[in-house]
Order: sequence, then C-alpha cells, then structure tokens
Amino acid sequence: MVAIIIDDMGHGLAPAQRLAGLGMPLTFSILPHSSQAKAVARLAHDQGLEVMLHLPMEPKGYPGRNPGQGVLLLGMTRERLLEVLRDDLARVPLAAGVNNHMGSSFSLHPELLEPVLLEIQRRGLFYLDSFTSADSLGLATAQRLGLRTGRRDVFLDHQTSREAIDQQIRRLLALAQERGRAVAIGHPHPETIKALEEWAPRLRRQVILVKVSEVLSATSSPGQGH
Repeated sequence: MVAIIIDDMGHGLAPAQRLAGLGMPLTFSILPHSSQAKAVARLAHDQGLEVMLHLPMEPKGYPGRNPGQGVLLLGMTRERLLEVLRDDLARVPLAAGVNNHMGSSFSLHPELLEPVLLEIQRRGLFYLDSFTSADSLGLATAQRLGLRTGRRDVFLDHQTSREAIDQQIRRLLALAQERGRAVAIGHPHPETIKALEEWAPRLRRQVILVKVSEVLSATSSPGQGH
C-alpha cells in the first residue's frame, strides 16, 4: 500500500484540479490561511480524495523561517494553542486528519504536542508526523495517547529536479514492496505534478494506492506506525 500526500495545498484551484484528475486516491493537505483553502477542500472531497489540515508549527530558525499564519508557537499557553488549532481546523472543512507544516522545533516538545493531539483525537481525526526533524516526537506522543497515527517515509520533491523526483518515487516503490506500505509527501510543484502524471500507470500496476487514513488504519498498533 502506498499513500501520497500533497502538502501546501490551497493557494490555487488549478494545481488541485490537475492533481485530482490523475485518478489516484491522493490526500490533499491544506494550509489553513491559504486563499483557496475551503474551495480546494470541497474540490478534493467531491472527487473522493482525502483532506487534511496542514498545521503550521514553529520550525528551528523561527522567525527567519516562517510557516505562515495559524502557526503553533513554543511560547503559547495551552489555551492559546487550542484556540489557534480550532481556528485552523475551521478553515479547512472536511479534514479527516492533520499533519504538521514545518515544526522541526515544536515537534520536539511533547508537553506542547499533547494538548494539540488530544484535541485532534477528540474530534475523531488522525495525525501524521511529517517527520521534518529526525528527532520529532510527534509520532511517539500520538502513539502514547492512542491516536491513529503514522509518519512520512519519503519526501518526493525535497529537490525539485525531475531526476531527483523520479529517484524518490523509485525509493517509495522499493519501500512499499519491502515493508508492505509507505507514505510519501509531495508538493504542488509543476515538476512534481508532471512526474506523478507520467508515473501514475506504473504506480497503479506495482502497488495498491490508498488514502493516507487507510495506511494508518492498517499500521496504528503501538510501535508500527512509521
């Protein structure tokens, strides 16, 4: 099983329409303050695709590296974290789950993650650790709280050259065949969309493509959700 998440969605309808037209069960992770957040969420839902909130969290190097509006920050009180989270969720209707946008610093703090993850759990949503830091405690904290959870295995387009994206897709296929499942994250870059269009027939032949929630449902017992 392979799940492919497209992060940073919501800035335009055209990439969303093109990705939805691939006929693959992609998952769109939508930035809460993006200009077309609600429209992209509705488009995805209408096309049978899964929707996630792409939740901004404080990265290392903040504010030089800025995740944008709706960000969860280290200095926030529990009450303020929940207020921001609830507002972000309200901006992305139909979300089935949440993954972090940036967050290489925030994800190191289980005492901050915990109230956020408990609210996600209370709403019946899942949490996927984007794994933006090798030290991230997002997955471990979510597992401890009993959330449906997992983590990203492959970034498709950390480098946006076609050669690099092709290499990551091959790595994704190898991981899926080795482990039986893998989760990839890409972005709505023209190069990524073009690569997915060309790889789609081969992906369909070689692996079972699923929504990310289906991978998590199959692997959410403690110690397995990565």
